[in-house]
Amino acid sequence: MNKEKAIFLVDTDAEVSLISSSTPGLVINESRGSPVSITHQPITVPGEVEVRLELGGAQTKWNFLVVDDHRFRSRFH
Repeated sequence: MNKEKAIFLVDTDAEVSLISSSTPGLVINESRGSPVSITHQPITVPGEVEVRLELGGAQTKWNFLVVDDHRFRSRFH
């Protein structure tokens, strides 16, 4: 992203996608929702971002919820 390596999760079957708060160049906007976990616990997010992605030569815009870096990396590394 922004010509930098970025770690993010895109699941086209999920209701939301996640991106780490430590990703360079994010312009974080106020979140329009109040997500909850599968156990119905509220999830605190700093906000959301719209990112322009290029996947396999196709370009698209994708909305991500921004999550704290330590929580994100512990689940996906």
